[in-house]
Amino acid sequence: MTPALLLALAFAAPSPAAGARDADAALVLVVASNRGTQPGRTPLRYADDDAAKYFEVFSTIAGRENAELLTELDRDTAGLFPRLRGTARPPTRPEVERAAAELGRRAAELARSGRAVRFYFVFAGHGDVDDGRGFLELSDGPFTADDLQRVIRTVGAPEAHVILDSCNSFFVVNPRKPGGARFATPRDAADALSRRLPNVGVFLSTSAKAEVYEWSELQSGVFSHAVRSGLMGAADADADGAVTYAELAAFIDTATADIKNPLYRPAVYARGPNGEDGRELLSFRGASRVTLAVDDPRRVRLAARDADGLRWIDTYKEAGGALELWLPPSLAGRVEVDRLKTGPGQRGEVEASFALAAPAGAAAKLSSLAPAGSVVAMRGPGEIFQALFSRPFGPEAFATYLEVHAGEPAGVPESAWETLPPPARARPAPRVEALVRGGAIVPIRGEWDGVARPSVAISAGVALNSVLSVELQAGYFEAVREEAFLYPSVGYLNNPIPGTRIRMQAAPISLDARVRLPTSPTPYLVLGAGFVVEHVTVDPPDFNATLRSTDPVPFFHGGLGVLFDLGPRWFTGIEARYFLTADHPAFGTDTGIAGITGAATLGFRP
Repeated sequence: MTPALLLALAFAAPSPAAGARDADAALVLVVASNRGTQPGRTPLRYADDDAAKYFEVFSTIAGRENAELLTELDRDTAGLFPRLRGTARPPTRPEVERAAAELGRRAAELARSGRAVRFYFVFAGHGDVDDGRGFLELSDGPFTADDLQRVIRTVGAPEAHVILDSCNSFFVVNPRKPGGARFATPRDAADALSRRLPNVGVFLSTSAKAEVYEWSELQSGVFSHAVRSGLMGAADADADGAVTYAELAAFIDTATADIKNPLYRPAVYARGPNGEDGRELLSFRGASRVTLAVDDPRRVRLAARDADGLRWIDTYKEAGGALELWLPPSLAGRVEVDRLKTGPGQRGEVEASFALAAPAGAAAKLSSLAPAGSVVAMRGPGEIFQALFSRPFGPEAFATYLEVHAGEPAGVPESAWETLPPPARARPAPRVEALVRGGAIVPIRGEWDGVARPSVAISAGVALNSVLSVELQAGYFEAVREEAFLYPSVGYLNNPIPGTRIRMQAAPISLDARVRLPTSPTPYLVLGAGFVVEHVTVDPPDFNATLRSTDPVPFFHGGLGVLFDLGPRWFTGIEARYFLTADHPAFGTDTGIAGITGAATLGFRP
C-alpha cells in the first residue's frame, strides 16, 4: 500500500462515534429558482430539476416529513416529478422564513426526544456580488449572507451543512473583510469562516466569473449533478457508507479534471464543520434506498438513469476498488444502468444497458443485472461536458488529491482569489420594520430633579439594506422639578413662590437613521432630529391658579445599541441615547432638558 493511500485512509477514517451518527435526525431545506431578479439575467432551465433531485436524495435520508422544497416546477419538470407538485412551494423570502420556522419547530421536537439534529440548506440558481458581499437570487429578491445565517439560527440545529450551486456563491459565506479588502489567502478565508460559523460546513463553487453551466444531457447544473453523484455513493472512497467533505471535493476535482476550459470546470470550496474536512457531509447507512454494488474488479464507468431518461448518477470506479451506489426509493423498479466505454478517445458512449429492478431496501449486484431492451445515446455538447467523469475515482485518486492539497482547506483553487467582476450594484430589497422601546430617561441638564422616569416610544421604518435603515419615531416621557417660581402677577413680581411644582409631559417625534454592522448580534449607531411637543404645568402651592402651556420645541438625539435576532421576523435589543431639546421659556421658567435614555427594544419585520 502506497504512503499516499495510507494518508487517504487515515484522513477518511470515521471517528469512534461515527456509528452513533447513524441515529442522527436530518432536516432539509432545498431552494432553487430559474429566474434571477437582476435586469438582463438569462433564466436557467434546470434549477427546478436540480431542486427536485436534491429533494429526492436528501428526503431519502431525512424523511419527507423533515424536508422542505421551495421551487417553481416548470411544466416539463412537473411532468417528470408529479409526486412533488403538491410539495413544492415558491422560492420567496416569506416561504424561506416559514420553512425555517417549521424546521426549527421540528428540530426542537427531535432534540427533546434525545436525537442529534443536522440541518441541510441546499440552493441552486443565480447569485451575484455587491461590494464584495454575495447574495443568492430568490424569485422575489436577493437572499444575503445575513439571511442565510438567520435561517441557520432559526432552525437551531447543532450542526448545519450548506450546499450552494450559483455564481459567486463563495462570497455568500465568505464576504470581504470589513472595509472591502479581500482575504489574502485561502487559509485566511477558511479561518475567518470557522470563527463566524464554527458549526456550519459549506460545499460550493467558488468561481467569481463563471456562470452556472447546465447540460441538457444531464438536465441539471454540472456542479449539482457531480455533487449528487458523489453523495449517492460515487465519492465514498473508503466504502464506509458515508461521504466526507474531503471525499466529495476530491471526487468532483477528479470528475472535472479533463474539462479543458476552466470556465466550464466547477471550482470547489469545501470546509467541514469546525474546519474538519474529514467530517461526514452525508451518511446513508440504514436509509431505505435502492442499492447497487459494483462488484466488477476492473475499471468501470457507469451512469444511472430512470425510466424517463433522467440522469441521476455518473461514476468511474478505479480498478480493484469497492463501490456501492444508491438511489432514492421513489425510483425503485424504474432504473437502468448504462455501462460506458472507457477506451482511448471514448467520451461516454454507451456500451451496454442493464435493468435495476431491485426494490427499495434491497441490494443488487452489477454482475447480476439483466440487459435492458434499449441503449440510449448521449446528446449535448460533447466537446465540453463529455469530458466529465473521464478519470476513475477511488482510494488512489483520493490519496493523490490529499497529497496535492495538503495543508489547504479542501478544494480551494487559486481561481477563488481572482479579481471580482464589476459588481452588479444590486441591493437587498428594503424591508419594513416596526419597533417598540421601553425604558427610562434621566435628566442631566437644567434644574430637573434627576430622577429616572419611564419613557416609551414606537417607530416604523424601512431597512434599506443590511447597513442603513430609516424610521419615524414617536414617544413619551416626563420630567419634574420644584423651584421658587415668579408667578406672572403684579402682586408677585418680586416675591417668588417657593415649592412650586413644574411638570413637563413631552411627546417627541423624530426621523431617525440607524447605521448598523452587518453582523450578528448587530451593533448600530442611531441619529435623529425632530420636535417635541412639551406640555408644561406650573402648580403653585397656594391659592394661585395652575398654569399650563403647550409648545413644539426642536430636539436632537443620538446613541448606540445592539440588536439580537429571535427568528426570521422578530428581534430584540438594548440601547442608550443622549437627548437634547432647545431652550424654551414657559411663563418665564426654562423648560430645556438634556438627558440619557436607556431602553429595551422589541421589533418585528412583517
